[in-house]
Amino acid sequence: MGRRRDHVAAIDVGTNAARLKIARVRGEHMDVVHAERAAVRPGEGVFERGVMAEWVVDRLVATLHDFGDVCRFHGGALRAVATSALRSAGNRDDVVARVQRDCGIELQVIDGDEEARLTALGVLSGAEADERALCIDVGGGSTEIMLGEGEAAAALHSIEVGGVRLAERVGDDLSALRAAARAELFALPATLCDEWMGPDVTAIGCSGSVRALVAFATGDARRYVTRRELSSAVEELGRMAAVDRAQFFEPRRAAVILPAAVILEQVMERLDVWAVRATRRGLRDGILVELGRKERGARVQAAS
Repeated sequence: MGRRRDHVAAIDVGTNAARLKIARVRGEHMDVVHAERAAVRPGEGVFERGVMAEWVVDRLVATLHDFGDVCRFHGGALRAVATSALRSAGNRDDVVARVQRDCGIELQVIDGDEEARLTALGVLSGAEADERALCIDVGGGSTEIMLGEGEAAAALHSIEVGGVRLAERVGDDLSALRAAARAELFALPATLCDEWMGPDVTAIGCSGSVRALVAFATGDARRYVTRRELSSAVEELGRMAAVDRAQFFEPRRAAVILPAAVILEQVMERLDVWAVRATRRGLRDGILVELGRKERGARVQAAS
């Protein structure tokens, strides 16, 4: 990639989509100059078959080729990562090699802890040093739970259960989904937040599914949802036919919104969380923050 020190770029290949965000570094701040999401479903069938199918690889490579062109236009440092879907794919090395060959992009398959760390950094950057937070990221293939103090993550938990993975494994039955999610989350310490956050914990929810669920459960009236409101929304979604959920969510999200809602509900119950507040910040922002700080450090060093 070309090098312009005032631009940084992040690519995130998730389970439901591939996303690109580019920012201009201005002192201690960054201005987003380009953001794009391509719903290419990189995780389609991965959790059932154990590999990424050829046609899925084809459409992912086509998208990343376009992303690469945009990054070359803007220049600057780029970091591209892949998360749960590619972590679970037996042919991930072949996919990474093809992306490098066809797109000129070094795609890093990161583990759950690195995914959680970058997400926490993206959400918590700029926080006061003594500020404590709980972050929940319900993705398509995994769920990350992070405790933060200031900008730093004090504890990271990544659990390989997400909306797409749970839907492929369990189906659409609400009781079965709750039982499966509860079993996966049992390893999460129930007392995780007790001493860290105190009573009446409000968490930060940092995924598209969480934002969609907050809007649905509250009638788009506010940016947070209580645990009681979310459980009522889960019951409502469970009574709907799958096709009816598309009246409230875009079609691809509608297909996995019930398992995603159940995962969020069960995390809130397990950790005794009172409410979740939605944010648009997340993994890509963490990458940009880290790249931006490296670029600022390089400028300072070059000037000295």
